[in-house]
Amino acid sequence: RFEPSSDLTFYARAASGFRQGGINNAAFAANFGTEIPAGFGPDEVWNYEAGAKGVALDGMLSFEAAVFHIDWKDQQVPAVSENGAFTFTTNAGKSVVNGVELEGVLRPVDGLTLSSGLTYTDSHLTEDQPPTDGDENAPGKDGDRLPYVSKWAWTGTAEYEWPSYGEWQGYARANASYRSRAYTFFNTDNPFYRPVGDYFLADAAVGMRTERVDISFMVRNLTDEKAELSAEVTPDGYRIFTVRPRTFGVTVRANF
Repeated sequence: RFEPSSDLTFYARAASGFRQGGINNAAFAANFGTEIPAGFGPDEVWNYEAGAKGVALDGMLSFEAAVFHIDWKDQQVPAVSENGAFTFTTNAGKSVVNGVELEGVLRPVDGLTLSSGLTYTDSHLTEDQPPTDGDENAPGKDGDRLPYVSKWAWTGTAEYEWPSYGEWQGYARANASYRSRAYTFFNTDNPFYRPVGDYFLADAAVGMRTERVDISFMVRNLTDEKAELSAEVTPDGYRIFTVRPRTFGVTVRANF
């Protein structure tokens, strides 16, 4: 870490981690004449990151910016048996993830806070998925995007707070998020390859609070979006995980 001034910090970091392997339900699949791998091995990553953190505009703006590179070995990925009847986990070989993250918080006037975060991620295989360990339907190829990883993600929040009565503070808040589309498998050769659609979600709330109590009227999923948060391949098709439809409510929180 390097601090050229009290308002600015540069940093670089390297970290490594792994996940242990596991077993698939091979015995159960064998009862139906289907062969799948008995298990899958551990995967490991090396993550390299460099960035800056600081404040500007006499403290009105705080920001963070970072670039990162991840080397991923033997990545654990979903796969489907050749007859499409069983899902299992396997290892994909080598892949890389490169990206940029930007975050900022701006307080232009008393009571108003604007915050936002943006992430770009480029993730892909750097070698063909080993055919003996992979999905017989369509193993991943060098250059294929990693399953379930979106390229773009964004969040934003705007909140205004004002004195109301005694210890009570009134506030109004709106927040939104966006995620670009992802895909269930490596490439279109896989019959179970499908997009997980992009989505935009927004919430809003108006309320009053003290240090101990927070009471608000809220609207979640303001635009009534049918967002696909994730998709899972099952023997009888796809299972889509989504969000609640537009929801109105009252929230009461208390600290004890």
